[in-house]
This record gives sequence, structure tokens and C-alpha cells, in this order.
Amino acid sequence: MITNSNFYNDYAIDESSIEITSEFILQYVFLMDKSGRILACDESGYDFLKTIDLGIFYAQLQSIKINSAITNTTIMLENKSFNLRMVPTDLQSQAKDFYSSDGDSTEYIIVLQDQTLFSLIFHKLNQHKPNYFQNSSTFNTMQNQLNNIFDYSSGGIFITNSNGIVIFANDAYGNATGLALKNIIGKNISDLGASGVFNPLITPTILKTGENFTTLQKLGTGKHAIISGSPIYDSSGTPILIITCVNVITKIIKADFPNQFYDASTLKFNINKRMNVHSIDIIAESQIMKALLQEAIKAARYDVTILLLGETGVGKEVIASIIHASSARNNEKFVKINCSAISPSLLESELFGYEAGSFTGALTKGKLGLFEVADKGTLLLDEIGDLPIELQGKLLRVIQSHEFYRIGGLIPIKSNVRIISSTNKDLEEMINKGEFREDLFYRLNVVSINIPPLRDRNADIKPLLLHFCYFYNKKYGTNKQFSNELLNVLVNYYWPGNIRELKNLVERLLVLCIEDMLLPEHLYSKYKFSRVKSPSDNVIQVNKVIPLKEAISTVEKILVTKAMAMTRSTRKAAELLGVSQSTIMRKLKENDVEFQDYK
Repeated sequence: MITNSNFYNDYAIDESSIEITSEFILQYVFLMDKSGRILACDESGYDFLKTIDLGIFYAQLQSIKINSAITNTTIMLENKSFNLRMVPTDLQSQAKDFYSSDGDSTEYIIVLQDQTLFSLIFHKLNQHKPNYFQNSSTFNTMQNQLNNIFDYSSGGIFITNSNGIVIFANDAYGNATGLALKNIIGKNISDLGASGVFNPLITPTILKTGENFTTLQKLGTGKHAIISGSPIYDSSGTPILIITCVNVITKIIKADFPNQFYDASTLKFNINKRMNVHSIDIIAESQIMKALLQEAIKAARYDVTILLLGETGVGKEVIASIIHASSARNNEKFVKINCSAISPSLLESELFGYEAGSFTGALTKGKLGLFEVADKGTLLLDEIGDLPIELQGKLLRVIQSHEFYRIGGLIPIKSNVRIISSTNKDLEEMINKGEFREDLFYRLNVVSINIPPLRDRNADIKPLLLHFCYFYNKKYGTNKQFSNELLNVLVNYYWPGNIRELKNLVERLLVLCIEDMLLPEHLYSKYKFSRVKSPSDNVIQVNKVIPLKEAISTVEKILVTKAMAMTRSTRKAAELLGVSQSTIMRKLKENDVEFQDYK
């Protein structure tokens, strides 16, 4: 059986040139029929299901199935992160020749992509400038480099650039499709589609929407395959490549193991415990969060410090857990500490430990600090802005020298820990006030990820509401649901407490409301809910009358510069403002604002 469980241990990885010399699987595909049964499409998928807790997997699938607003999310299975997509379909009507007549019709295609492998691929592809993949003069070199990455994939891989030119296909793809690779590489995908080589054609749709796309395709060999295309972005958020994974359906196998149970009725007594530990980690339905998630997974590949920025409740800890699960340290411990929750007098001993008898009340055997507990793993320093100034110098020393002393200790202890820190404070302003060390800031800020507030990613609000409604219905044995009227109200709410507030609101409504259908009046009677949008964010204050043309120009400049400051990407800023990327570029030029200022 091919497995990715020890991927980083199995492959010798050179930072300058990644070579993969063992077979790997980038994507698994499954089906779910209308009875809720999970069906493997090939032996590798069937073998993979044996390695995971099917009860957890099934519970996560049901959570997405009941939440019609979710199409794309990240889940954790056996301490690894996967991108999970469920695509509604009816394969029985499309492919009767491989489907048994006595089985239930298929309701969903399930796509599970290994994010650890994808982060490795992002690392390699982003070593090049964006126009590298559009340049025909580098074609042969490009082919060799892509071969080094994808030739050991057991599944078919097909890659086009942003111009729709096929730049790579591996041997597995040629064997699956029956196509001669020399006849398709270098050709335009639209021309190949017009000649009937591909049916259906998914690359133009992905280039147009920037979204993942999954469908069933009948190959030239007569076989059927599930194909799934994913865009790869450059640093400015523009798609540069489309990677399409092809999984040939060899046979439909029911996931039916004697020691594995995933029927809904068998989950009633332990679903709460399992979902608390293995819950869906992030819902990324908005374009801005999909791009951010890809950035986080890309950064996970590099063993550098990462600073997560964002308001309280936006999901910084969740992003940190995904970074850890997508990194080379994913089999080691992920340790978290909230720097604001522990008194300054105790925080030092928590981080660095102490020797026996080092102070009054100390344990006779001493105590390990979290830097030792997290050795070889990842340490999340939450609320780093609240770290006392006297401890900042000691943390800086650990980062610089990779060693520290316990309290009362004389022997330096080596540290091999990846540090992720997070804060909702403006650290640069704290530096100006002398409250945070500038040298520590730069050490922690090798890579920074700014997580937008919930009000700036409206597309995530409805999926989150439905997800937590499902979660608490399971927890409390209820059957509540949101009315469309209430969903409309909540989607337009300001959410100052972000996801934490949303989760609290859903739980409170489900517990306190007697009726099964949740209406707006329940919200107003059970929850202090008076604001729809923040006045400071929604109302433009006019202090004097100026020409309308000048006013429009001023407001446009404010909005564009604010969006760019938040997203640091013209594509993301365009998504946020609801305009095209070219409009953002034009407005920046009109107002003499340099794009480089936001990199």
C-alpha cells in the first residue's frame, strides 16, 4: 500500500531542489450514495480508509452534507490536514457501465487532498517568477523540474499555465487517458477541447472563477475518472497554474470493515466527544479565506517563525493548528500557551521550566517548561503582545541561539521548536511606545498572516451558522434550523466578536428557543442584538460640502488603500470591494499609490 504518513521522513528534501523518489498519492476520491454509505473508487482509497477512524470521517462528511452552504473545507485526519470537497452528483445516470444496478444512486463525489504534499509542491513552484511558466524558452527545463515533482505520483497529473497552455502531464496521466503526451503538451487546452480530446473541459472555468472544480470525465480508454482542478496563486494572488488530479475509477468498493462503524445510529453516544477532538477546523468559502489558507499551507513548508494577526475570535489558533499539521513537524507535539492568561511571575516557569528547589513552592523534582515539552514540534505563543517586556529578551535569546536555561539552572538546554505567535494588538504601535522589543518583533515576523474579521468575509457567515447549528443539534439532541429571514439578518450583522461570537450566539439560540424554526424575533428576545452594521464602518461622515467628483475620488482612494492594507493583494482587494482586479490596479495608478508599498 502506498502511504503518505511518513512523507517527510521517506524523502530526502534539499531546500534548493526538491526531489521525490518514492511513490505518493496527492488526492483520494470517494463516493457517497443516498443511503450515506462511503464508497472507495480504487484500492488506494480503500486502503486509506482502513488507516483512519471512519466514525470521525463520516461525522465530518455529515456535517458538510447537512450544510448546503459549504463546498470546501479543511479537516484533520490522524494528525494530518486535508482539503475536503463534497460535490453533489448523480454518477449512476452518467456512468451506468461501472455502477451496479442494485446499488443506491450516488449523491456526492468526495475529494480529499493531502495538504502536506500540496505545501511541498507550492514551495517548489513558487521558487520561480510568475512569468516563468508562461515562457516557451524555458519549456524543456520546466518539463524536467515538473517531472522531479510529479513523476512519482501514482495518480494522473495534468498542468496548464494561466494562458491555458498544457505544460505538463505525467506518465500516469498518459496511461489513464490513452493519450500520447507529445500530442497534448504545448497545446492550448481550448483547442484540445474543441477537437474532442477532453469532455468536459474544466480548466477555462477554473481560470475564470479562480475556484476548485471537480467532475466526472470519460477517458479515451473508455474508463471513467474523477478529475479535480486546483489553482495555484503567485504572491499577488493571481492564478499562475492549474493542477488537475485524475483518479481513475477502477472499481466501486463499499467501506465495510468489521472493526469500523460509521452508521449515523452508532455515532449517537460518542459523536460529541469525537467531534470535539476532530471537528472541522476551518470553513473557507470566501475567496479571501481560500487564498489565505493556501498561503498558510505554503508557509508551513518553511521552518520559520510565523506571526498571525487579527481581531479576537477570527480563528488564529485554528490557522496555527493547520500550519502545524501541514508542516514537517506534523507528527510531533503542538503545544499552546496564552501569554495573557498566566501571571507574569508564573509565565517564565511555564515557558522555560525550573530546577528542583529553585524557589519556594517549587516541585522537588523540578518542572519541564513548554519549550522542552514541545521539542521537535510547534509552540503557539497566543496573545504574544501581552508577553512581559522582561521575558521578551529571554524569548529572543531562544530564537537566536536555540537554547535556554531553566529557572535556577546552570546548564543550557538545546531548543528545537517551531514558534508560531499570534496577537490582536498592533505590535508596531507597541514598539513605538516602548512596550514591545523591535528586535523580537522582526524575529517573530519572518512570515505574517493577517486573518480578516468575519464582517469582511460574508461568504463564510452562512456556512459557519449552519455548521454550528448542526454541531449543537448533535450535542443537545435538538432539531433546530435557521429560517431564511434570520439567516439574512445574521449575514448582515457586524460580528464584532467574530467566529467566537457567532458560535456563542448559535449555541444560545438552540438552548433557549423552544420552537424548532429559529426566526428573527427569537434573536431579538434571547440575545442583545441591536446592531446590524457598525456605524463607524458603514456611515460616511460629511463635515463639509465639496464637489461630488472630488468626494467620489476621495472615498474611492480611502476604500482602495484600506482594502490593499488589509489584503496586500490586488486580487483580494478586488474581491473585498466587489470590482475587477484591473479596476484596483487602475485606481492605484490614478492615486499614485505604489503596489510595492503593500508587499
